[in-house]
Amino acid sequence: MTDIQAQPADLVVGAKPPEYLEGPLTRIDIVRYAGAGGDFNPIHHDDTRASALSRSVLSRRRGPGH
Repeated sequence: MTDIQAQPADLVVGAKPPEYLEGPLTRIDIVRYAGAGGDFNPIHHDDTRASALSRSVLSRRRGPGH
């Protein structure tokens, strides 16, 4: 990946930026992003906890008799 730094004189109204392609999103990327914001809740990266919480939330939302 090359780092392209546009200079103010190079910018043109209506011009499209160069296409930016990055590799696949990984679990490490998600943890780093959450950590950058100070959100270290394991639900963002731990499949077991996320799955357990989603089942718990969905079962409560249905309510009795559903």
